[in-house]
Amino acid sequence: MTREVREPGWDFVLWQPRGSSRRLEDVANIDLKHGYREHYSAKANQPVVVDVPSRPFLMIDGAGDPNTFEQYRNAVEALYLLAYGLRAAVKRLTGDADVVMKLEGLWWSEQMSSFDPADKSNWLWPR
Repeated sequence: MTREVREPGWDFVLWQPRGSSRRLEDVANIDLKHGYREHYSAKANQPVVVDVPSRPFLMIDGAGDPNTFEQYRNAVEALYLLAYGLRAAVKRLTGDADVVMKLEGLWWSEQMSSFDPADKSNWLWPR
Protein backbone atom coordinates (compact mmCIF):
# COMPACT_ATOMS: atom_id res chain seq x y z
CA MET A 1 0.00 0.00 0.00
CA THR A 2 1.26 3.46 -0.73
CA ARG A 3 0.09 6.76 0.60
CA GLU A 4 0.90 10.03 -1.07
CA VAL A 5 1.76 12.85 1.26
CA ARG A 6 1.67 16.41 0.00
CA GLU A 7 3.36 19.13 1.98
CA PRO A 8 4.54 22.49 0.64
CA GLY A 9 7.73 21.76 -1.27
CA TRP A 10 7.44 17.96 -0.83
CA ASP A 11 5.79 15.18 -2.81
CA PHE A 12 6.64 11.72 -1.59
CA VAL A 13 5.21 8.24 -1.15
CA LEU A 14 5.39 6.16 2.03
CA TRP A 15 5.42 2.41 1.37
CA GLN A 16 3.63 0.18 3.86
CA PRO A 17 3.39 -3.61 4.00
CA ARG A 18 0.18 -4.98 2.47
CA GLY A 19 -2.58 -5.28 5.06
CA SER A 20 -1.02 -2.71 7.38
CA SER A 21 -3.54 -0.50 9.13
CA ARG A 22 -0.93 1.93 10.43
CA ARG A 23 -1.70 5.59 9.74
CA LEU A 24 0.87 8.31 9.14
CA GLU A 25 -0.24 9.85 12.42
CA ASP A 26 0.77 6.62 14.23
CA VAL A 27 4.36 6.87 12.99
CA ALA A 28 5.13 9.59 15.55
CA ASN A 29 4.77 7.09 18.39
CA ILE A 30 7.35 4.60 17.11
CA ASP A 31 10.89 4.59 18.43
CA LEU A 32 12.38 1.46 16.91
CA LYS A 33 15.69 1.67 18.78
CA HIS A 34 13.91 1.52 22.15
CA GLY A 35 10.75 -0.39 21.25
CA TYR A 36 12.67 -3.17 19.48
CA ARG A 37 15.97 -3.04 21.36
CA GLU A 38 16.75 -6.71 20.53
CA HIS A 39 16.71 -5.85 16.80
CA TYR A 40 19.28 -3.07 17.11
CA SER A 41 21.65 -4.24 19.83
CA ALA A 42 23.10 -7.56 18.65
CA LYS A 43 26.01 -9.01 20.57
CA ALA A 44 28.98 -10.12 18.48
CA ASN A 45 29.58 -13.26 20.55
CA GLN A 46 25.96 -14.40 20.97
CA PRO A 47 23.82 -14.91 17.82
CA VAL A 48 20.08 -14.78 18.46
CA VAL A 49 17.11 -15.36 16.15
CA VAL A 50 14.52 -12.58 16.38
CA ASP A 51 11.09 -12.16 14.76
CA VAL A 52 10.96 -8.88 12.87
CA PRO A 53 7.44 -7.59 12.14
CA SER A 54 6.51 -5.87 8.88
CA ARG A 55 7.29 -2.16 9.03
CA PRO A 56 7.05 0.79 6.66
CA PHE A 57 10.41 1.62 5.10
CA LEU A 58 12.16 3.67 2.45
CA MET A 59 14.45 1.94 -0.04
CA ILE A 60 16.87 2.70 -2.86
CA ASP A 61 18.16 0.25 -5.43
CA GLY A 62 20.90 0.05 -8.01
CA ALA A 63 24.25 -1.52 -8.78
CA GLY A 64 27.90 -0.61 -8.36
CA ASP A 65 30.56 -0.03 -5.75
CA PRO A 66 28.91 1.83 -2.84
CA ASN A 67 32.26 3.45 -1.98
CA THR A 68 32.94 5.01 -5.39
CA PHE A 69 29.72 4.93 -7.46
CA GLU A 70 28.22 8.43 -7.60
CA GLN A 71 24.70 7.07 -8.22
CA TYR A 72 24.83 5.31 -4.83
CA ARG A 73 25.96 8.47 -3.04
CA ASN A 74 23.19 10.48 -4.75
CA ALA A 75 20.60 7.83 -3.88
CA VAL A 76 21.62 7.79 -0.19
CA GLU A 77 21.47 11.60 -0.08
CA ALA A 78 17.96 11.49 -1.58
CA LEU A 79 16.95 8.79 0.89
CA TYR A 80 18.02 10.89 3.87
CA LEU A 81 16.35 14.01 2.45
CA LEU A 82 13.13 12.03 2.11
CA ALA A 83 13.44 10.46 5.58
CA TYR A 84 14.00 13.81 7.26
CA GLY A 85 11.22 15.33 5.15
CA LEU A 86 8.83 12.62 6.36
CA ARG A 87 9.94 13.21 9.92
CA ALA A 88 9.29 16.95 9.55
CA ALA A 89 5.83 16.27 8.05
CA VAL A 90 4.94 13.94 10.95
CA LYS A 91 6.17 16.52 13.44
CA ARG A 92 4.01 19.20 11.78
CA LEU A 93 0.96 16.89 11.80
CA THR A 94 1.35 15.46 15.29
CA GLY A 95 3.80 17.67 17.16
CA ASP A 96 6.03 14.68 17.87
CA ALA A 97 8.50 12.65 15.81
CA ASP A 98 11.25 10.20 16.64
CA VAL A 99 14.78 10.00 15.27
CA VAL A 100 15.53 8.89 11.73
CA MET A 101 16.97 5.38 12.00
CA LYS A 102 20.48 4.50 10.89
CA LEU A 103 21.01 3.41 7.32
CA GLU A 104 20.91 -0.36 6.85
CA GLY A 105 22.50 -1.89 3.77
CA LEU A 106 22.05 -5.11 1.83
CA TRP A 107 24.40 -5.97 -1.03
CA TRP A 108 24.61 -9.08 -3.18
CA SER A 109 25.44 -10.38 -6.66
CA GLU A 110 23.30 -12.21 -9.22
CA GLN A 111 25.82 -15.04 -8.87
CA MET A 112 26.68 -15.19 -5.16
CA SER A 113 29.59 -17.50 -6.00
CA SER A 114 31.19 -14.48 -7.67
CA PHE A 115 30.41 -12.05 -4.81
CA ASP A 116 33.80 -10.56 -4.01
CA PRO A 117 34.28 -8.07 -1.14
CA ALA A 118 37.47 -6.88 -2.88
CA ASP A 119 35.61 -6.07 -6.16
CA LYS A 120 32.45 -4.15 -5.34
CA SER A 121 31.84 -2.94 -8.93
CA ASN A 122 29.34 -5.76 -9.56
CA TRP A 123 27.50 -5.45 -6.26
CA LEU A 124 23.72 -4.97 -6.34
CA TRP A 125 21.76 -3.11 -3.71
CA PRO A 126 18.02 -3.70 -3.00
CA ARG A 127 15.82 -4.07 -6.04
